[in-house]
Amino acid sequence: MTVSFAADGSATQTIAMTGKQSSGRWSVDAQGQLHAGLDSEDESANAWISGDTLTISMGGRSLAFQRQT
Repeated sequence: MTVSFAADGSATQTIAMTGKQSSGRWSVDAQGQLHAGLDSEDESANAWISGDTLTISMGGRSLAFQRQT
């Protein structure tokens, strides 16, 4: 899975196996929670960056994403 977060608050997700793409909006609230509305679902999660890795944790699962240039 590839997820792109743009500075203007837009986001795009691509599922590699199927090629399915979805787009939406993202933001961070005052408590530091990441909110992403992709594929018509608005979800919130804990998120943090360490070096070039963004980790998103929600529902007992964590996903780690590596920065791409």
